Amino acid sequence: MAFKMAKKVVTNESTVMATPDHVSTDLAGKTAILSLKNRTYYTLDDISSPIWDFIQQERRFSEIHQAITARYMVDSAQAERDLLEFLQTLADQNLIVIK
Repeated sequence: MAFKMAKKVVTNESTVMATPDHVSTDLAGKTAILSLKNRTYYTLDDISSPIWDFIQQERRFSEIHQAITARYMVDSAQAERDLLEFLQTLADQNLIVIK
């Protein structure tokens, strides 16, 4: 019988960091990522690219949230929801580590 590992969920208490299993590059303010693990390309837009750059080092969710709300004119609650969704998408694609 095979056991399935529980899905890791990003919360506002999480610490996250990009995995080392990727190569990424800036393309005129956007980011292209190649996952070396699943051999898939991803493209990030000009809003999500700075987040990707920021999480190349281990960061607490609160640090990322604060950086986003300082950079963009966005409601704090909306930024939290959007950031949780974005980080969860990265986690689901095995592009970040959640602690």
